Amino acid sequence: MFSGGLEEILLSLLAIVIILIFVGSLYAFFYAIFLFIFSSGDAEKIKKAWNSIRYMILGIVLTIAILFLFPVVLSKAGFV
Repeated sequence: MFSGGLEEILLSLLAIVIILIFVGSLYAFFYAIFLFIFSSGDAEKIKKAWNSIRYMILGIVLTIAILFLFPVVLSKAGFV
């Protein structure tokens, strides 16, 4: 399955983690939109929507950090 050794395994795992974080961010975004639309002015639902937006932003920042920092870390460690 992985004929490239440790380097290919690390890059594949990194790609899977990035995809999962991005999908989770998209879910949080659409969940927040749904909560805002159907909140009917309820403060608790609006608070949940804002929390979902925070998680979405955190997920996007984490994805960008992984995309730019992990290749540098892996190259410094001698894996890539």
